[in-house]
Amino acid sequence: PPGFPMLLTGLSILAGRASYEIFIRFMPVFSTLALVVWYFVLKREAGRPLAAGSCLLVATSAPLFELTTRSVLSEAPFFLALPAF
Repeated sequence: PPGFPMLLTGLSILAGRASYEIFIRFMPVFSTLALVVWYFVLKREAGRPLAAGSCLLVATSAPLFELTTRSVLSEAPFFLALPAF
């Protein structure tokens, strides 16, 4: 994605250094924020029970855990930015 390198640059400036450790620690933050944003989007469209259930299922899934704790990929930031589009 075009904005991902700029996002990593911003994290480097914020943290004061650029390293894999810094980037990997921010990926769960992006995923958590994305789930919160998606909860509000789904709550508005489908109601509170469905929004809470679907976000809970995604939050406790093994693929999301592996995606956000094992690698620095653009999926978590894109998941967060998707409701804006």
